[in-house]
Amino acid sequence: MQVAYVSSDELPRKTGVERHNKSFEIANNDFLTTVQPTPSHFWIVGVEGVVGRRLTSGAWRLPISFPPSPPAAPLSWTPDGKSVVIVKVASPYSGDFAKASVQVLDVATGAMRALTGRSRQESFLLVSARGKFEECD
Repeated sequence: MQVAYVSSDELPRKTGVERHNKSFEIANNDFLTTVQPTPSHFWIVGVEGVVGRRLTSGAWRLPISFPPSPPAAPLSWTPDGKSVVIVKVASPYSGDFAKASVQVLDVATGAMRALTGRSRQESFLLVSARGKFEECD
């Protein structure tokens, strides 16, 4: 059995005079943001306590939510446990959520593929426990 989680990357350590420079580009982010946004990525760890294994990387992030907003898109395992369906946002900026696509992540290899081929306006997908399309009540 494995447990999946999402963790934000750490900012690179600055050295010399730059270590005192706390400025960053706000870009498409909340104007009240006080630290540079960082990518967040998918990890798994065995229930036996084995060290976590990072499966994704890059300058993008998984969705985040800020209170009082509804929760971000969940991680949704396929019925066979070999893949996880995630939502990939093109950048770490909170205002770029429109640039989101649903991806299928292979747990064994870390390879991702787009579920629909779209690169915008996708979110909050759940995989059916039976592996078929179902309507939610």
